[in-house]
Amino acid sequence: MSAALRGLAASVALLSVTALAAPQSSPPTTTISQSPQAVADDLLAADRGFAAAAAGKPAGDAVAAMLDDDVVMFIVPQPPLAKGRSDAVELLGKAFAADPSSLGWAPVRAGVSADGTQGFTYGFATRTMAGKPPVLDKYVAYWIKRPAGWRVAAFKLVPRDEGPVSTDVRPAAVPERLVGVPADAATIAAYRADLDKTERAFSDESQVVGLGAGFRKYGSADAMNVGGGADFTYGNDAIAAGFGTDKGSPLRWAPDGVLVASSGDLGITYGYLERNGTVPPGRLARIPWFTVWRRVSPQVPWRYVAE
Repeated sequence: MSAALRGLAASVALLSVTALAAPQSSPPTTTISQSPQAVADDLLAADRGFAAAAAGKPAGDAVAAMLDDDVVMFIVPQPPLAKGRSDAVELLGKAFAADPSSLGWAPVRAGVSADGTQGFTYGFATRTMAGKPPVLDKYVAYWIKRPAGWRVAAFKLVPRDEGPVSTDVRPAAVPERLVGVPADAATIAAYRADLDKTERAFSDESQVVGLGAGFRKYGSADAMNVGGGADFTYGNDAIAAGFGTDKGSPLRWAPDGVLVASSGDLGITYGYLERNGTVPPGRLARIPWFTVWRRVSPQVPWRYVAE
């Protein structure tokens, strides 16, 4: 199995949001006079603020403090998707029950939607336990702006290997300008359906051309893949190379749910990867996943930016 496939399978750790037909709560309207970079900086500050508040707290409590009520989550090696805050808190208890620990983390990139109400961050985390060596992790979080501030709607925490990583903060993924939050539910539903269709096409085409070709076509030049090594893998070409050139795919998938910003330029899909063929011993038959998608405007195709 390639390092990229190991990383894909290892991404058995996520939070996600409501299902396709579920209603989306109305977030507060962003002030249009703000710059997109200012909104991204605000999201980075929120992530760092939760990390600072985590000092001295149990790891599960630290993560729970930033969860949205509609969150879904999986944490390696816990296999299921936790849907809703109560299920997520229960999963956190299981994930960290064996060894009481604290969790520290730092983001290396942020991105925000043009309506200023959704965004993503990802970075590196470290679990600390008394009398034991630290456990190294990577995380991806998808955020939604609520009246009380930014809250996590999707999150995954996966192990990372020992080795050098770059902790430099990368340029934010931001729109050219901010737009107002439209009240047109039908338009948002169309954005959601379009993203659902794109994810399904990604899987369908990969069954024929292979995962490498699929990840190249449907990714952006600034995309990130969690991967199976110490650092993240950056760029759709490098991500594709990790999956090789074999035709066909050992995996197939379709979204169980989709969340999109009202501006139609940022969203997530989530669900389970299904294996084609025999399940290897000791491996999961169904592997949780979520992917962050972005596009410059609703007139251009969706491309994944973090997964």
